[in-house]
Amino acid sequence: MKHNSGAAAKRGTRQKLLWSMVAALAVSSLVLLTYSHLVYLPALTGGRGYRQFFRSRRRRSDRMGMSQREFYKKHTESFNEDQKMVVNMTRHAWHGYRKFAGWSDYLSMPTLVGKTVYGHDMALTTVDSLDTLFIMGLHEEFDEASAWIKANLSDIMFQDSIVSFFEITIRSLGGLLSAYYLSEEKHFLSLADKLGRALQMGFTCRASVPCHTVDLQGYTSYGEPHLSEAGTFQLEFEYLAHATQNDSFLLQVKHVNNIMAKLVETNYSNGLIPVRMDWKFLEPQQGAVISLGALGDSHYEYLLKQWLLTGKQDSKLREMYVRSVEGIKAELVGRSYPSNYAFVGKLLETGELEPAMEHLTCFVPGMLALGYYHGMPTSHLELAKELTETCISNRRHNWHLK
Repeated sequence: MKHNSGAAAKRGTRQKLLWSMVAALAVSSLVLLTYSHLVYLPALTGGRGYRQFFRSRRRRSDRMGMSQREFYKKHTESFNEDQKMVVNMTRHAWHGYRKFAGWSDYLSMPTLVGKTVYGHDMALTTVDSLDTLFIMGLHEEFDEASAWIKANLSDIMFQDSIVSFFEITIRSLGGLLSAYYLSEEKHFLSLADKLGRALQMGFTCRASVPCHTVDLQGYTSYGEPHLSEAGTFQLEFEYLAHATQNDSFLLQVKHVNNIMAKLVETNYSNGLIPVRMDWKFLEPQQGAVISLGALGDSHYEYLLKQWLLTGKQDSKLREMYVRSVEGIKAELVGRSYPSNYAFVGKLLETGELEPAMEHLTCFVPGMLALGYYHGMPTSHLELAKELTETCISNRRHNWHLK
């Protein structure tokens, strides 16, 4: 019995940690909204890449001389109980990660040991968490991570191994740039610049789109990208161009955006692009589906956020985003029977809608709500509410929507 009790207690500890980590996933959506409302974003103006800063509420000079750190620390004082609970969950998840995984890429559940993704540690969870820690006022945790990154990350990141262009862009490059913007600590920008230059070597696939994988040390790249991989680097490269005053990072952004615009204008008037494309001939691969789940998701999210990044000046990006949402409503949204839950399915090559919704697709309500906040139609918010209810119910009852 003693042995069984100990095993049960250990399982209980693991389950608590697991649920804490699961709950903390919700933080990303909250941070997106907070970030877009409270911080500066670089706006690209003119044809030569000159930039100005804008913000949605008020400029930094109106913060009574507070630094970003002081501002966010003070901002946490006004959090309601739900927000405080999210902060506490994040703190708990972070300390669990540090205790059991050190600075590894991720904490393996339920074994409670640190694991790597690409054969050598790149501290993916650490870098990916920096802006969340800062915005939530968890500055002691942020400072510990910052000091470790300054001393160690460059040595372990740039090794001879094949990594995902998509994951390293959104997690490592995005994490470093966010940390630099918030803290103004130069080592973050230095690492981001070095990483960005290595990732630029990934634009060697057909039509000069980013390849599926890249070797950060050998500067080689492999594999045709999925839609999400080709359409989810622009925010990071645009801000890196601004921060380093190096407009070469904008060349890939403009090139791929032009390809996406051409696809919509010539072949996909509803704004929805298959997840697997032959980028040389701009044709779908055999069996390709249209999906807002894995392989397609963040392309649509980045259309909206790129438009916001331009200070809402790029009408083409806005048009592509609005067109894609109308396409989603017309082609991908269905209702379950008999529960009548709204869901976002997959459009098969045959033109039939597969009535199943991936959990990953639950980012869509946050995207729609963010768009509504910045002037998109009320119908976007109404759909966001319905899809949120679907995702909550799915998580609460742990059933698969069909």
